[in-house]
Amino acid sequence: GIRQGTKARVTALHPARNVAAHSDRFEMDPVDQFAALRMARATGQAVIGCYHSHPDGVAWPSGRDLAGAGEDGFIWLIAGRDELKAFVYLTGRFTEADLVTSSS
Repeated sequence: GIRQGTKARVTALHPARNVAAHSDRFEMDPVDQFAALRMARATGQAVIGCYHSHPDGVAWPSGRDLAGAGEDGFIWLIAGRDELKAFVYLTGRFTEADLVTSSS
Protein backbone atom coordinates (compact mmCIF):
# COMPACT_ATOMS: atom_id res chain seq x y z
CA GLY A 1 0.00 0.00 0.00
CA ILE A 2 0.81 3.66 0.26
CA ARG A 3 1.07 5.91 3.31
CA GLN A 4 -0.31 9.41 2.89
CA GLY A 5 0.40 11.38 6.06
CA THR A 6 -1.73 9.88 8.81
CA LYS A 7 -3.72 7.84 6.26
CA ALA A 8 -2.88 4.68 4.41
CA ARG A 9 -4.29 3.25 1.21
CA VAL A 10 -4.32 -0.48 0.58
CA THR A 11 -3.58 -1.13 -3.08
CA ALA A 12 -3.16 -4.91 -3.10
CA LEU A 13 -3.71 -7.97 -0.94
CA HIS A 14 -1.25 -10.84 -0.88
CA PRO A 15 -2.62 -14.06 0.64
CA ALA A 16 -0.13 -16.10 2.63
CA ARG A 17 -0.12 -19.76 3.53
CA ASN A 18 -0.30 -20.77 7.17
CA VAL A 19 2.65 -22.90 8.28
CA ALA A 20 1.75 -22.98 12.00
CA ALA A 21 1.72 -26.35 13.70
CA HIS A 22 -1.69 -25.68 15.32
CA SER A 23 -4.90 -24.78 13.48
CA ASP A 24 -5.77 -22.03 15.98
CA ARG A 25 -2.59 -20.10 15.15
CA PHE A 26 -1.23 -18.34 12.12
CA GLU A 27 2.38 -18.27 11.04
CA MET A 28 3.02 -16.74 7.65
CA ASP A 29 4.97 -18.77 5.14
CA PRO A 30 8.26 -16.86 4.66
CA VAL A 31 8.16 -17.57 0.91
CA ASP A 32 4.83 -15.71 0.67
CA GLN A 33 6.05 -12.91 2.92
CA PHE A 34 9.16 -12.26 0.82
CA ALA A 35 7.12 -12.45 -2.39
CA ALA A 36 4.83 -9.69 -1.07
CA LEU A 37 7.85 -7.57 -0.08
CA ARG A 38 9.42 -7.99 -3.52
CA MET A 39 6.15 -7.10 -5.27
CA ALA A 40 5.68 -3.99 -3.13
CA ARG A 41 9.21 -2.77 -3.79
CA ALA A 42 8.90 -3.45 -7.52
CA THR A 43 5.82 -1.21 -7.67
CA GLY A 44 7.23 1.57 -5.46
CA GLN A 45 4.97 0.67 -2.56
CA ALA A 46 5.38 -1.00 0.83
CA VAL A 47 3.88 -3.72 2.98
CA ILE A 48 1.91 -1.51 5.37
CA GLY A 49 -0.13 -4.10 7.23
CA CYS A 50 -1.54 -7.56 7.52
CA TYR A 51 -4.95 -9.15 7.66
CA HIS A 52 -6.33 -12.24 9.31
CA SER A 53 -9.48 -13.61 10.87
CA HIS A 54 -10.72 -14.74 14.24
CA PRO A 55 -13.44 -17.02 12.82
CA ASP A 56 -14.78 -18.04 16.22
CA GLY A 57 -14.17 -14.72 17.94
CA VAL A 58 -14.34 -10.98 17.77
CA ALA A 59 -12.56 -8.54 15.48
CA TRP A 60 -10.16 -7.39 18.18
CA PRO A 61 -6.42 -8.08 18.59
CA SER A 62 -5.72 -11.09 20.75
CA GLY A 63 -2.86 -11.52 23.20
CA ARG A 64 -1.15 -13.60 20.54
CA ASP A 65 -1.56 -10.74 18.06
CA LEU A 66 0.03 -8.33 20.52
CA ALA A 67 2.91 -10.72 21.17
CA GLY A 68 3.53 -11.00 17.42
CA ALA A 69 3.33 -7.26 16.72
CA GLY A 70 6.39 -5.09 16.65
CA GLU A 71 6.45 -2.58 13.82
CA ASP A 72 5.12 0.85 14.79
CA GLY A 73 2.53 2.16 12.35
CA PHE A 74 1.73 -1.32 11.00
CA ILE A 75 -1.97 -1.80 10.21
CA TRP A 76 -3.81 -4.91 11.34
CA LEU A 77 -7.12 -5.73 9.67
CA ILE A 78 -9.03 -8.34 11.67
CA ALA A 79 -12.24 -10.10 10.68
CA GLY A 80 -14.36 -11.56 13.46
CA ARG A 81 -17.59 -13.53 13.26
CA ASP A 82 -19.73 -10.50 12.46
CA GLU A 83 -17.43 -7.56 11.82
CA LEU A 84 -14.26 -6.21 10.28
CA LYS A 85 -12.02 -3.74 12.13
CA ALA A 86 -8.71 -2.00 11.55
CA PHE A 87 -6.02 -1.34 14.16
CA VAL A 88 -2.66 0.38 14.17
CA TYR A 89 0.17 -0.94 16.33
CA LEU A 90 2.10 1.86 18.02
CA THR A 91 4.42 1.88 21.03
CA GLY A 92 3.42 -1.51 22.33
CA ARG A 93 -0.34 -1.38 21.88
CA PHE A 94 -3.12 -1.46 19.31
CA THR A 95 -5.36 1.51 18.61
CA GLU A 96 -8.56 1.09 16.62
CA ALA A 97 -8.47 2.99 13.33
CA ASP A 98 -11.15 4.20 10.98
CA LEU A 99 -11.76 1.83 8.11
CA VAL A 100 -13.02 3.35 4.87
CA THR A 101 -13.68 1.11 1.91
CA SER A 102 -13.77 2.09 -1.72
CA SER A 103 -14.05 0.20 -4.98
CA SER A 104 -11.82 2.67 -6.80
